[in-house]
Amino acid sequence: MGALESFNERGLLQKEYLGEDKPVNRMDPVVSICVTTYQHAGFITECLEGMLCQRTRFPYEIVIGEDESTDGTREICMEYARKYPDKIRLLLRDRELSQYYEDGVLKTRFNWKWTLRDCRGKYVAWCEGDDYWTDPDKLQKQVDFMELHPDYVLCHHNVEVQYEDGSKPSHLSNAPDQPLVTDIRDLARGNYIYTASCMYRNNLFPFFPGWVFGVPVGDYVMHMLNARFGKIGYLPDVMAVYRIHQGGVWGPQSRIVTLERWLKVLAAMIGQFDIQVEEILREQYTRLTIELFGHYMRQNDTQKAAQCLEKPVSCLNAEQLEPCRMLLDQYAQQQQLQQQLEETLRSTSFRTGRMLVGVLAWPRTVWRKLLSR
Repeated sequence: MGALESFNERGLLQKEYLGEDKPVNRMDPVVSICVTTYQHAGFITECLEGMLCQRTRFPYEIVIGEDESTDGTREICMEYARKYPDKIRLLLRDRELSQYYEDGVLKTRFNWKWTLRDCRGKYVAWCEGDDYWTDPDKLQKQVDFMELHPDYVLCHHNVEVQYEDGSKPSHLSNAPDQPLVTDIRDLARGNYIYTASCMYRNNLFPFFPGWVFGVPVGDYVMHMLNARFGKIGYLPDVMAVYRIHQGGVWGPQSRIVTLERWLKVLAAMIGQFDIQVEEILREQYTRLTIELFGHYMRQNDTQKAAQCLEKPVSCLNAEQLEPCRMLLDQYAQQQQLQQQLEETLRSTSFRTGRMLVGVLAWPRTVWRKLLSR
């Protein structure tokens, strides 16, 4: 059974905590807040409080996909669901079912896909359980924008990026010159939409394409899929906090790990969009491949550096990789010369020659010392 079939079949086994006859189930929400969470015990309370304090002129629901945490996250979510049956729908996942493996290798996670699918609102606002919103008017501002601009399919805003370990100072996610209007071509050059900031029109496409089940992360893919249908708007207001911590998806971790993960995402997307977007994605893939190549060369790991140049031709701009190939060839030639030199130095004839030179030079050295007295 493939990933898509497993997604649908296992999804039928996912049950909603406290049933489907709560007050929240009987309302028609304008916004569904999608919360995906796992091992976020230290963060989930602040995340949910930032949602419950939203001031809106419309009803909204909080749809939580809790992926069977073992650190207390699940219990916190259950407590909130009991306390706010008019706001919260909690889906308690079975982690064995939500993780999809092929030949013992984790291929994809179903939790975020199931949770997005369960969202009923006209709009979906997405926030992972370790991030939180700081502006109680966030949802109202974004809905107002989307209602006034029917040709926009997605809007996002600035967020504060915090490093939980204090290794770096906080900074804003988007630069002051971030364009107010972008489209899928801009997004194909790199992701500038933080998950905690986005709101998009729901049900723009009827189902997840099969290739989505092969990517390690989902937010960028969802932004790209939605951006096929219209413009992207940006609100410069800072209305959320994005946390970088040890247990997070993106860090803190080495740049090499991040690059390898992004390349997997891009490889899955290449071939799924129109020609113009395709070319931009390929350029991004090539640029990140060159960066990864440079990291491996600095580590003198020429084997992995060479593997970077062996990526599928369909993903790469071959001309841009030519300097990398030349550098690798030069490095190989230098290594060969070094090896020959070391072999020469270790050879018996070379050691004998050095010994003779030393013996012949000894009388001259002694004679000079005697004359200098």
